[in-house]
Amino acid sequence: MVFEDLLKSIMIGQGFAEKVFDHIRLVDPVSKKVLAHINNRTKEAVDISQKCHAFFGRSTACENCTSMLAVGRREQVVKVDYADPGIFIALAEPVEYKKKWYVVEILKDITASGIMGMEGEEAVAMNRLLERRNSMLFRDTLTRIYRENFIDTRLPHDLYRVHSEGRTMALFLVSIQNLKEINEKCGTETGDHVLKECAGVLKIICKKPEAWSARYTGSEFVTVTFDPDETRALHACRRLHDRLRKIRLPKGCGTNAVFTIGFYITRGQNMTPEKLISAARRNIFYPFEDRALGEKAALLQKAFPDSAFTVREWEVAALLLAGKSNLEMAQTLFVGLSTVKKHVAGIFDKSQVKTRAQFVAKAMGSSAGALQN
Repeated sequence: MVFEDLLKSIMIGQGFAEKVFDHIRLVDPVSKKVLAHINNRTKEAVDISQKCHAFFGRSTACENCTSMLAVGRREQVVKVDYADPGIFIALAEPVEYKKKWYVVEILKDITASGIMGMEGEEAVAMNRLLERRNSMLFRDTLTRIYRENFIDTRLPHDLYRVHSEGRTMALFLVSIQNLKEINEKCGTETGDHVLKECAGVLKIICKKPEAWSARYTGSEFVTVTFDPDETRALHACRRLHDRLRKIRLPKGCGTNAVFTIGFYITRGQNMTPEKLISAARRNIFYPFEDRALGEKAALLQKAFPDSAFTVREWEVAALLLAGKSNLEMAQTLFVGLSTVKKHVAGIFDKSQVKTRAQFVAKAMGSSAGALQN
């Protein structure tokens, strides 16, 4: 009991708290607004005009946002980060006030403390190491894009931001429909290859600094872009669709990778991450205006899993299956009649048939069960 009393007297003693931490602040984790900030050594209020990530010298939200993690987990989260010119321990404790969650952040400069004892070039080198380490915590080890926990920390803030700034954002949801089948028939190495290739394809619509992609579940990916309209979003879907169809599996697998692309555009108002992802899942993109043609294109991939059709040949094959004439196909695809004939000849050669009737019969025979559904 003597030592407990001693410890209690130390805790409440003058000057102890100042040694434990340097700054304490109250943060709204969604908007990133600092609601209050006190320098613990001087007991003076600190300017709160900037967002919370500005303390760490960042113009955008931290990849490893401890505040969002703390609120999401409903538990204390700690990280080590760099704030020029020093290295800080940041402790985030979630607190509920009037049915809304906030975070109390306690910041301690450890640059010159104990075994750290670094300054100048050493501190800068440590900053680079911390940046890599903190980023890795939110990166999927297989695909090298963000993991699902990044979606939990970033998407609520992005929704708040586009709504407050009067902007739009689009969420694309790419699903590998038959990943389990690929793993069973071709092996997990092939399945991993498809996942990595899919992640690589997503980069084509993630070129702007604000945009990002993350692995959502085992077989799904989320990509977020900003300031799109319907035309741009559909164009992005088309580009994704064309690139994804080029992903090939080893011969003899007996299947092709089958993808679906969903998307949804929002201004952030009355929208939650869960609602946004659900909306994208319901709004499936079909490469043809006629939904039935899009479904036939998907069935053809199962009917001819090992055929080396080009992207355009897949489109022509779907139109063939729908009974379109060469002229109708040329009008639909905005190409010349001779081009259509060339594609038809290529399709017949690769599918080892000589007539339209034989092609349709072979396609229908291979996917009869799917077509009935």
